[in-house]
Amino acid sequence: MMAWSLAASLGVILAAYSAYWAAILGFGAAEVIRRRFSGDPDPAPPGGPLPFISVIIPARDEANVVERTVRALDALRYPRDRMEVIFAEDGSSDGTLEVLQSLASTRGWMRVRHLEGAGSKAAAVNRVLPEARGDLIYVLDADAIPEPDSLAKIAGLYASGVKAMVGRYAVANARESTVSRMVFLEEVAWRFMCEGRSKLSLPCPPPAGANYAVDRELLLRVGGLREGALAEDAALTASLVAEGVRPAYSGVLAMVSAPTTLGALFRQRIRWYRGYLEALATALRSLRSSRDRLGTLDLAALFSSPIFAALGLVNLLVDAWLTPWAAALLAGMGLATLALWAYLRYVEGYRGWVARSALLLVPYSALISLMAMASVLMHAGRARKVWYRDKHSARVDARAGSIGQLI
Repeated sequence: MMAWSLAASLGVILAAYSAYWAAILGFGAAEVIRRRFSGDPDPAPPGGPLPFISVIIPARDEANVVERTVRALDALRYPRDRMEVIFAEDGSSDGTLEVLQSLASTRGWMRVRHLEGAGSKAAAVNRVLPEARGDLIYVLDADAIPEPDSLAKIAGLYASGVKAMVGRYAVANARESTVSRMVFLEEVAWRFMCEGRSKLSLPCPPPAGANYAVDRELLLRVGGLREGALAEDAALTASLVAEGVRPAYSGVLAMVSAPTTLGALFRQRIRWYRGYLEALATALRSLRSSRDRLGTLDLAALFSSPIFAALGLVNLLVDAWLTPWAAALLAGMGLATLALWAYLRYVEGYRGWVARSALLLVPYSALISLMAMASVLMHAGRARKVWYRDKHSARVDARAGSIGQLI
């Protein structure tokens, strides 16, 4: 009887959390499909003076990808006298500084700041933030490839009064390995999530810690990025919401490199999930003083995803003894796989390996849950935090999309 009671209680908790996510993803999927077929126009640039935008790109040991990134910046369709690009290079040992200095020598809108011992992406951004001249700060990763109209789109949103906005990402090297193909599935889920959160007026965190823009004065007011945080993007989102500003979804696309090995994926996700747990604790502590308590509670639910992923594994063990639950779980996974396959094939028009990658949904979900459980255990045990970093792949698949064709 006790086992049944525990199983029922766990089931109710997981069902409530699943309903929360199902609503968000459902709204998002419907919005993505609607936009796909309606062709809604992107936000138009402001009719008056364009805002000055500072693009800040932290970089460390990125010599194999920074030239690709700069070529993508060359393709930005935005007046050069209304933008600047600042690379915050932090003590690279692979020649990144020399490559960047050579590229900057022929580009008046690009500057390179050499730092020593900043120690993290958040610290590197904070070091150069005071010298940024932009009304709007746009943060990218050193391997990111932004779409040509990205600055024009965020300028349009900024002119309409949006003070903080986040975009989405696409996997540049999805074909490179089975792992990168699995990460490709997350891009679809992330887009659904952001569209759904936007539809429900909920705050949206930056994708993979990059491709987001914040009003400069607002960013300074919240203290910049939180140095020492394992997920500085989640921490920033919590700070903005506590300040009463919910980051909006811009839809601006940037391509990034995905991990290609299980080891690299594990190190990345452990850092992310432990960072989410840190952000969860921060959100709960700031709940009383937050100017947006509902938004802060929503973020707490979002940042608790590692805990619920771990509970999901426990639920799988329970299902092994409860046949009806196991059958329902398998049926749900099967329907989710079929829906993803249908979306990729008939909405996005993908064929071949891209549509077949939907079959990886079930094993990948289990793998991510295992990583989440490991992060929960490591965080609870207060294991030493290490900032892992893996070299970004320079590969861009031919079928990756229009941005990839630029380079």
